[in-house]
Amino acid sequence: MTTVFILMIYLGRAQQESNMMFADINRCRYFASRVMKQPANPATKQKYTAICKPVEVDLKNKNVRVYRWKDIIMEDNRLKGSPFGAPPQNINVKEDLLKLFRGLIGQKSIEEQLEEQPGVGTEFKIKTPEAVQQIGDLERGLASLPRAIPKEGKLGAVVARPTKQQIADAMREEEPKKKEVKKYNLSGPDYPQKKYQSTILTPTDTSRYYNNPLELQKGIKDNNDKIMSYLYGGISKKEWAGQDPIFDFVGYSKDLNSSAFGPAQIVYSTAEPLLKNIKNKETKNFAKKMIAAQKLFKNMYDNRKTKGKYLPGKASNTPKAAGFLKDLGITRNEFLKYVEQGYFLPSNHSLSKARRKKGLVTGIPLEILGDNYKQNYFNLFKTVLKQKEKESKTKSLEDVIQRYHGANDKVKDESYQEDVFENLNLSTKQSGGMIESDPYKREPRFI
Repeated sequence: MTTVFILMIYLGRAQQESNMMFADINRCRYFASRVMKQPANPATKQKYTAICKPVEVDLKNKNVRVYRWKDIIMEDNRLKGSPFGAPPQNINVKEDLLKLFRGLIGQKSIEEQLEEQPGVGTEFKIKTPEAVQQIGDLERGLASLPRAIPKEGKLGAVVARPTKQQIADAMREEEPKKKEVKKYNLSGPDYPQKKYQSTILTPTDTSRYYNNPLELQKGIKDNNDKIMSYLYGGISKKEWAGQDPIFDFVGYSKDLNSSAFGPAQIVYSTAEPLLKNIKNKETKNFAKKMIAAQKLFKNMYDNRKTKGKYLPGKASNTPKAAGFLKDLGITRNEFLKYVEQGYFLPSNHSLSKARRKKGLVTGIPLEILGDNYKQNYFNLFKTVLKQKEKESKTKSLEDVIQRYHGANDKVKDESYQEDVFENLNLSTKQSGGMIESDPYKREPRFI
């Protein structure tokens, strides 16, 4: 038996007939996303919902069809040894797929649109987004060039238009070279030991530099999105030791006891008491799922400390684990499958590193967190920071950041706050100037 992903489609609460199965969950989620983007049913005002459910199938069964993204059709009998088997006889897989999406989405598929492009031909062939972009760039470059004109005094000679290859070479020469940035594994023992002066966050069109702690502290109180976003960047940069923050769990360490998750490394003991303060239903549902995932993660983390192994079977078989799985909307067997694939594990686990190396999602599966997970996580971060501001006795930004760290150790909390201030380009009361710190020495988040 092999685990694949079946596309389950609902109209309102009613499940619709669908037997589309995919070998790759990301490809399944692509089609699920397209299904859900169509307008509501005019008569019932109901909308389509689609999810990807892991199932086990026998690929030797000739009636089982599993789609791949590369060519959207299954391997045929000529490809011996294929793990996906061959399609049943007298079935036009391509036409069936196109008909389904013409009916569900109400527009031509990407494949059909690509086939209609000049020069593609009649062969059923899919181009990657990068290839389509390159073709578009070349065509725009050709369109902007002047037509061939006769040279002065020689009516028979013309200036030839550059070839597509010449244009592509010229475009590459004009592109600025990207500065190579060395990346390191997350929260792992392979962090470089050399200290360095951390860089300042680069402002974007939605943010700017703030050099007044009082302005930032007031922005927290007023729930100013721009200031919250600025603080989110500074804290996330500290939590992930100057690397690009991602939606993943804290790395394992024998000296660490944490359930932290996400760019700002929020722990469940901080998030759970604040559920009652979250008004947005979608954000509250997201927070509940994140907390449930963190508790299952913490069970495995504790097993690693005491038993030497993560033991996901044991972690998901505690008296409270059934409630966590219910909040996540998955079964225990589905949870175990996810762990085998590299989810719900510390960010420095070998399976997590392998997934990131391939460009795959780690931490909590996105089909559980939902498509709007980034905004919902940011909303949760704002709720946490506002609560820390309310708890602050001095009502200063220094105290708010120290409370956010929550190590209950004055030296560690102050060191954390100073590093965050440096990321935010702020001077501090403690030093009176910029702080030089080692951002690779990330203090752990505490449960």
